[in-house]
Amino acid sequence: MKKFLSILMIIVTVIGMLSGCSSTTETSKSAKSEDEVVTVELDESAYVTADGDVLTADLEALVQDAITKNYPDESETATTEIDLSKESDVVNIRNGGTYVLTGEFDGQIFVDTDDEDVQLILAGVTLTNDDDAPIYIMSADEATITLKSGTTNTIVNTSVYMEDDGTDVERANGAIYSKADLAINGDGSLEIVANNKTAILGKDDVVILSGHIKVSSERNGIKGKDLLYIGDVDLEIESGKAGLNSEVVVYIDGSEININDSYEGIESYDIMIKDGLVNIVASDDGINIANPDESSSMGGGFGMPGSNGQTSTHGLRIYGGSVNINSNGDGLDSNASIWMTGGLVTVSGPTSNGNGSLDYDQTFTLDGGILIAVGSLGMVQTPSDTS
Repeated sequence: MKKFLSILMIIVTVIGMLSGCSSTTETSKSAKSEDEVVTVELDESAYVTADGDVLTADLEALVQDAITKNYPDESETATTEIDLSKESDVVNIRNGGTYVLTGEFDGQIFVDTDDEDVQLILAGVTLTNDDDAPIYIMSADEATITLKSGTTNTIVNTSVYMEDDGTDVERANGAIYSKADLAINGDGSLEIVANNKTAILGKDDVVILSGHIKVSSERNGIKGKDLLYIGDVDLEIESGKAGLNSEVVVYIDGSEININDSYEGIESYDIMIKDGLVNIVASDDGINIANPDESSSMGGGFGMPGSNGQTSTHGLRIYGGSVNINSNGDGLDSNASIWMTGGLVTVSGPTSNGNGSLDYDQTFTLDGGILIAVGSLGMVQTPSDTS
């Protein structure tokens, strides 16, 4: 009897040299006239349509609307400079403007500017809090955290996760917790030790445009309730749950992301990878397109298989970049579909027969790029025949 588990190597190499293959994505985008561009607002109908391009266009519009805003940078003139070493307990920011923060502080930065924009420039700060979120953005029109070039900033949260007890108590379960749209930019460094809470938790959009960021958490690394966008960022994550998590879309465009430890590397209803380098180590799935019909860290959602009897247009879309996955569970796991038109994906999948390097419920359309998937034979799948 063989003592070693049979291993299957699937090497699929598709070079988009055939007529039209290399420009499939761009052509489908440009074919729509201005009058046909869908609204930025995502609604349920977009998720259950049979036309996957409608959902893709919705998601692209959502992203473009978020990243093209005129976010302030470190060149902004400070409205107020705050030496945190001279403060105690809570620093309240009630008016919009630009606040430059320096020094060590054991307490909370509490932002409540209603519908005014606010910018926090971290220019060499060490924030700790054992009771609540070190940075708590209660309200703002747009909130921007800028990491000043040449500075190192540290946030340590030691407070415990707040369970849902059915009351109206706000659960600020993030070291950086924002109820407003949150953007992070700048060329400085930020390290977050979140312990029992999510490192960065946004209840709306979270847009990370630049910076050198390292986070560790027993829960999620970074979560945006709606959009989680990772741009030109040097990002390192260790997490007990998902490294990157969203309830709408995780969008990666040009980052270097190292998820060195996670339960699931990246999880959302839709994941779009345009460019960059993504390395994932996961004890369960490397990349997971979540299904709300199953137990998951997600909640809500539209049009997933079995949720309303209609075919979902959710899925994983890989257009470019390099993705390397080392997973004990499924490597690429979609409870809907997978589309790949470019890039390089390498999956060192599970040795257990209960999982597979590729696991999808509907289709895996491979029209370009290079896919290398290694794993056990037990749950083996290959890209769809139409690829």
